[in-house]
Amino acid sequence: MTAPSSVRMSRLRWGAIWSFLRGPYPTLVSRAVVGGVFLLAGVSKALDINAFAGEISAYQIVPTALVQPMAIALPLLEILIGGYLLLGLMQRWAAAAAGALLLVFIAAMAWALARGLALDCGCFGSTLGLSAFRETVSIGSVARDVLWLLFAIHLIIVPGVWSLDAFRRKRAHAISP
Repeated sequence: MTAPSSVRMSRLRWGAIWSFLRGPYPTLVSRAVVGGVFLLAGVSKALDINAFAGEISAYQIVPTALVQPMAIALPLLEILIGGYLLLGLMQRWAAAAAGALLLVFIAAMAWALARGLALDCGCFGSTLGLSAFRETVSIGSVARDVLWLLFAIHLIIVPGVWSLDAFRRKRAHAISP
Protein backbone atom coordinates (compact mmCIF):
# COMPACT_ATOMS: atom_id res chain seq x y z
CA MET A 1 0.00 0.00 0.00
CA THR A 2 1.47 3.35 -1.00
CA ALA A 3 0.90 6.67 0.64
CA PRO A 4 -1.28 9.17 -1.22
CA SER A 5 0.64 11.57 -3.42
CA SER A 6 -0.20 14.54 -1.15
CA VAL A 7 1.42 12.75 1.80
CA ARG A 8 4.49 11.93 -0.28
CA MET A 9 4.73 15.54 -1.45
CA SER A 10 4.42 16.74 2.14
CA ARG A 11 7.23 14.40 3.21
CA LEU A 12 9.36 15.62 0.31
CA ARG A 13 8.75 19.24 1.30
CA TRP A 14 9.65 18.61 4.94
CA GLY A 15 12.69 16.67 3.79
CA ALA A 16 13.79 19.60 1.65
CA ILE A 17 13.19 22.06 4.47
CA TRP A 18 15.14 19.90 6.93
CA SER A 19 17.95 19.49 4.41
CA PHE A 20 18.12 23.27 4.01
CA LEU A 21 18.08 23.89 7.78
CA ARG A 22 21.00 21.48 8.22
CA GLY A 23 23.10 23.49 5.77
CA PRO A 24 25.85 25.93 6.70
CA TYR A 25 23.97 29.16 5.97
CA PRO A 26 20.96 28.71 8.29
CA THR A 27 23.26 27.60 11.10
CA LEU A 28 25.48 30.61 10.54
CA VAL A 29 22.43 32.89 10.58
CA SER A 30 21.16 31.31 13.82
CA ARG A 31 24.57 31.72 15.45
CA ALA A 32 24.84 35.33 14.28
CA VAL A 33 21.34 36.25 15.46
CA VAL A 34 21.41 34.59 18.89
CA GLY A 35 25.10 35.30 19.50
CA GLY A 36 24.80 38.91 18.38
CA VAL A 37 21.69 39.56 20.45
CA PHE A 38 23.24 38.05 23.58
CA LEU A 39 26.55 39.86 23.11
CA LEU A 40 24.96 43.27 22.48
CA ALA A 41 22.42 42.87 25.27
CA GLY A 42 25.09 41.72 27.73
CA VAL A 43 27.55 44.50 26.93
CA SER A 44 24.84 47.14 27.04
CA LYS A 45 23.60 45.93 30.45
CA ALA A 46 27.15 45.58 31.82
CA LEU A 47 27.85 49.23 31.00
CA ASP A 48 24.97 50.36 33.25
CA ILE A 49 24.59 47.76 35.99
CA ASN A 50 22.60 50.04 38.31
CA ALA A 51 19.93 50.71 35.69
CA PHE A 52 19.76 46.98 34.92
CA ALA A 53 19.39 46.21 38.64
CA GLY A 54 16.40 48.57 38.69
CA GLU A 55 14.85 46.70 35.75
CA ILE A 56 15.35 43.35 37.48
CA SER A 57 13.80 44.73 40.65
CA ALA A 58 10.77 46.05 38.74
CA TYR A 59 9.76 42.49 37.83
CA GLN A 60 9.17 41.82 41.55
CA ILE A 61 10.41 38.22 41.20
CA VAL A 62 13.99 38.29 42.50
CA PRO A 63 14.61 38.82 46.24
CA THR A 64 16.17 42.21 46.94
CA ALA A 65 19.42 40.67 48.21
CA LEU A 66 19.93 38.91 44.86
CA VAL A 67 19.14 41.81 42.53
CA GLN A 68 22.63 43.38 42.51
CA PRO A 69 24.54 40.07 42.13
CA MET A 70 22.15 39.09 39.33
CA ALA A 71 22.64 42.49 37.65
CA ILE A 72 26.38 41.79 37.59
CA ALA A 73 26.33 38.09 36.69
CA LEU A 74 23.62 38.03 34.02
CA PRO A 75 25.30 40.47 31.60
CA LEU A 76 28.61 38.61 31.96
CA LEU A 77 26.86 35.33 31.22
CA GLU A 78 25.15 36.86 28.18
CA ILE A 79 28.49 38.18 26.90
CA LEU A 80 30.09 34.77 27.35
CA ILE A 81 27.22 32.95 25.60
CA GLY A 82 27.16 35.51 22.77
CA GLY A 83 30.89 35.24 22.21
CA TYR A 84 30.84 31.46 22.20
CA LEU A 85 27.96 31.37 19.73
CA LEU A 86 29.52 33.91 17.39
CA LEU A 87 32.75 31.90 17.35
CA GLY A 88 30.95 28.58 17.12
CA LEU A 89 32.77 27.34 20.20
CA MET A 90 30.93 24.71 22.24
CA GLN A 91 27.92 25.65 20.11
CA ARG A 92 25.46 23.15 21.54
CA TRP A 93 26.27 24.01 25.16
CA ALA A 94 26.17 27.75 24.45
CA ALA A 95 22.89 27.38 22.55
CA ALA A 96 21.44 25.32 25.41
CA ALA A 97 22.49 28.02 27.89
CA ALA A 98 20.98 30.69 25.64
CA GLY A 99 17.78 28.65 25.36
CA ALA A 100 17.59 28.23 29.14
CA LEU A 101 18.03 31.98 29.66
CA LEU A 102 15.45 32.72 27.00
CA LEU A 103 12.98 30.43 28.78
CA VAL A 104 13.63 32.35 32.01
CA PHE A 105 13.17 35.68 30.19
CA ILE A 106 9.96 34.47 28.53
CA ALA A 107 8.61 33.25 31.88
CA ALA A 108 9.49 36.57 33.56
CA MET A 109 7.79 38.59 30.84
CA ALA A 110 4.73 36.31 30.93
CA TRP A 111 4.64 36.75 34.72
CA ALA A 112 4.77 40.55 34.32
CA LEU A 113 2.01 40.46 31.70
CA ALA A 114 -0.17 38.23 33.90
CA ARG A 115 0.27 40.62 36.82
CA GLY A 116 -0.49 43.65 34.66
CA LEU A 117 2.91 45.25 35.22
CA ALA A 118 3.81 47.89 32.64
CA LEU A 119 7.58 47.84 32.65
CA ASP A 120 10.59 47.89 30.41
CA CYS A 121 11.49 44.38 29.35
CA GLY A 122 15.11 44.94 30.39
CA CYS A 123 16.27 43.11 27.28
CA PHE A 124 18.77 45.77 26.23
CA GLY A 125 20.42 48.47 28.26
CA SER A 126 20.30 52.11 27.30
CA THR A 127 23.97 52.27 26.32
CA LEU A 128 25.61 51.57 22.95
CA GLY A 129 22.77 53.35 21.18
CA LEU A 130 20.45 50.42 21.85
CA SER A 131 17.74 52.50 23.50
CA ALA A 132 15.75 52.18 20.26
CA PHE A 133 15.41 48.45 21.04
CA ARG A 134 13.98 49.06 24.50
CA GLU A 135 10.32 48.22 24.82
CA THR A 136 7.58 47.62 27.31
CA VAL A 137 6.84 43.99 28.12
CA SER A 138 4.23 42.81 25.63
CA ILE A 139 3.12 39.81 23.65
CA GLY A 140 5.48 41.09 20.96
CA SER A 141 8.53 40.96 23.23
CA VAL A 142 7.55 37.45 24.32
CA ALA A 143 7.08 36.38 20.68
CA ARG A 144 10.46 37.83 19.76
CA ASP A 145 12.15 35.82 22.52
CA VAL A 146 10.28 32.70 21.38
CA LEU A 147 11.70 33.26 17.89
CA TRP A 148 15.21 33.55 19.32
CA LEU A 149 14.53 30.39 21.34
CA LEU A 150 13.74 28.58 18.06
CA PHE A 151 17.08 29.76 16.67
CA ALA A 152 18.81 28.42 19.81
CA ILE A 153 17.03 25.07 19.47
CA HIS A 154 18.19 24.94 15.85
CA LEU A 155 21.77 25.36 17.07
CA ILE A 156 21.36 22.57 19.61
CA ILE A 157 20.08 20.15 16.97
CA VAL A 158 22.31 21.05 14.01
CA PRO A 159 26.09 21.26 14.37
CA GLY A 160 27.78 24.29 12.86
CA VAL A 161 29.81 23.89 9.70
CA TRP A 162 31.71 27.16 9.77
CA SER A 163 32.69 27.25 13.42
CA LEU A 164 35.59 26.64 15.76
CA ASP A 165 33.87 23.40 16.76
CA ALA A 166 33.90 22.20 13.14
CA PHE A 167 37.53 23.25 12.77
CA ARG A 168 38.46 21.32 15.92
CA ARG A 169 36.52 18.24 14.73
CA LYS A 170 38.19 18.38 11.34
CA ARG A 171 41.62 18.81 12.89
CA ALA A 172 41.08 15.98 15.39
CA HIS A 173 39.91 13.71 12.57
CA ALA A 174 42.99 14.59 10.48
CA ILE A 175 45.34 13.88 13.40
CA SER A 176 43.79 10.57 14.49
CA PRO A 177 45.29 7.44 12.89
